[in-house]
Amino acid sequence: MNTATHLLTAAAAFARPGRPGRNTAVVVGALLPDAWIFGFWGWYRAQGVPEMRLWRELYWQEPWQTVGAIANSAPIGLAILAAGLLTRLSWLAVLGGAMLIHLALDFPVHADDAHRHFWPITDWRFHAPFSYWDVRYHADKVIWVEAALTAACLVVLWRRFGGRPARAALGLLAAGYVGAYAYFALVF
Repeated sequence: MNTATHLLTAAAAFARPGRPGRNTAVVVGALLPDAWIFGFWGWYRAQGVPEMRLWRELYWQEPWQTVGAIANSAPIGLAILAAGLLTRLSWLAVLGGAMLIHLALDFPVHADDAHRHFWPITDWRFHAPFSYWDVRYHADKVIWVEAALTAACLVVLWRRFGGRPARAALGLLAAGYVGAYAYFALVF
């Protein structure tokens, strides 16, 4: 799923007005599983590596596959959530919860590019019958489900947060959502 959708969904679940620490934890938790991808992409694009080589070859090599396994690990997300609940550090529990929402949304829409969601327990990958980007796996239909979820989260958050900075951030996330799919259309 699109990173903007992950942020919006986690925010709809956990973000609250007047709670900057909690809201920062939501953003960090929602971004953790995808953060490495932005570093990976930026590193190689700065070196002039062609886009297709990035995704067809380098993405599948080490250390990137291990970094991706760590970042997308449900056991790690559960451990963070449990640590937050046990220590009564609500920000840590929210961070773990936001990470788990991200992973739950990714699980059914990664086909050939499935993550190792249960690392370090197992290296098994669930190759979903659907993809959020690959039309060979119904991305042309999945995109509408994701668009509806994104729109619903935008409405919830627009109503919940009335301030200009929050609404400007929502506008940027909406633009990021559209921009990501424009990128997919151009590259893939």
